[in-house]
Amino acid sequence: MIDLHAYLTCPLFHLKDMRSFWDIINILDLHEEEFPAGTSILEKGMASKDVLIVLGGTVVEMAGEVPLRALEKNDCFAMTLAVTQNRSALSYLAKTDCVIGHAPIWTLRKNGELMENMMKLMAEEAESSLSRLAILTQKSAREKVSWFLEEQVRLHHSRTFVIPLKKKEIATLLGITPTALYLELRKMEKEGKLKRDHSLYQLSR
Repeated sequence: MIDLHAYLTCPLFHLKDMRSFWDIINILDLHEEEFPAGTSILEKGMASKDVLIVLGGTVVEMAGEVPLRALEKNDCFAMTLAVTQNRSALSYLAKTDCVIGHAPIWTLRKNGELMENMMKLMAEEAESSLSRLAILTQKSAREKVSWFLEEQVRLHHSRTFVIPLKKKEIATLLGITPTALYLELRKMEKEGKLKRDHSLYQLSR
């Protein structure tokens, strides 16, 4: 039994008149799949005819052994794959027990507003990818850490935010060692530029 209410908070299904969601639900052919923690959801080299939606749990996007980002409830992925029918250059793993919704691209194409929403989400995803690339092109460990933290401010629209990644995962993402990350965070704290409490960060102006 599909929990349709779980889809209503996903940006993909935000319609101008939400009553129309129930009118088109029968053509969307939505279905769900459960993945235990540690299992693969979508492997590198695989194709997908569905837009995938995190309905529960946390998914990690991986480039080889490098974690790129964590996907939480309501996040969509594999959108570009579904549109282009290309094969994935990345892999997606269930960090926790996950429930993944499948929305076949051929059904989404039947509604212009849903496709418009998906194009916006794809543009945001592309912008995020460019931001991650910009982080990796910074030269020093300090520049990479500073850029990464400022990017979190932009994404969260707040100078106080939670980063749901372990320090080792952040270091791998930035292309530096965990020791280098620890030292730069400590320096920023001593300089009064940063306050930390486990995964909660507060970046000063």
